[in-house]
Amino acid sequence: MAENIRVSCKINRFWDIENKEFLGDEVEGNLIAFTTQSDEDDNEKIVPAGIVELDANVALEIEDGTLQSVPVEFITRIIP
Repeated sequence: MAENIRVSCKINRFWDIENKEFLGDEVEGNLIAFTTQSDEDDNEKIVPAGIVELDANVALEIEDGTLQSVPVEFITRIIP
């Protein structure tokens, strides 16, 4: 990708059955590529995903520049 796209994404996701939504840790980083990956619930299903270069997060023990594959449904663009 030619431009720097800042995003927020949800990692360490889990389903909250009471509220019927995914919860997890919100982290920021740069979207650097698109790809596909196996669905977390159905390995035979392929879903679109983004490769995100995460910002450092001391609380989550994430080092700056860590790469994470995240399904696109859990990625939100940060509008400057």
